[in-house]
Amino acid sequence: DLWAEIESRQGTGYSGIPFRFPLLNEYVTIERGELVIFGAQQKVGKSIMLLNIAMDLLKQGYSVLYIDSELSDRLFAARMLSHLSGITYRNLTSGLYTPEEKQNIIQARDWIKEQPFNHIYLPFFDAYSIYMAVKQMNHINPIDVLIVDYFKSTGEEKDAFQTYASMGKCVDRICPR
Repeated sequence: DLWAEIESRQGTGYSGIPFRFPLLNEYVTIERGELVIFGAQQKVGKSIMLLNIAMDLLKQGYSVLYIDSELSDRLFAARMLSHLSGITYRNLTSGLYTPEEKQNIIQARDWIKEQPFNHIYLPFFDAYSIYMAVKQMNHINPIDVLIVDYFKSTGEEKDAFQTYASMGKCVDRICPR
């Protein structure tokens, strides 16, 4: 029965929503009710990768809720505008851009306003606060993909497997299969 289900989902080259990175799609795609974790050392680009993924999903027509424990709405918006307009973050935030580049920023801002996207800054969260945010946003706009940047260890976990298991329980509460 499982093989029949796998075969029924074949045909497009990918099952689920593919990432914009072809090599990554060889190992995982985005599936409803599934947890995908990007882990790495601090300051190596996890957040910018998640921003990139979020923008790509929006361009494909998916709705995205981005819960962020690091960046305020203002800082996240500046990164997003920099990413979409092609203007460096430093120039965008300091005002060192040309009139033409300002038009790129305005176009990016207007595009964002039209997208099914929400960014919520929660510097401290638990499974319940994520669950409530998802429930609230689903009433406004049904969510296709939830991105949480980033899960902080509660300190109760002793190893990576326990951390993954506790995050999986959180996902099961938010998005039952």
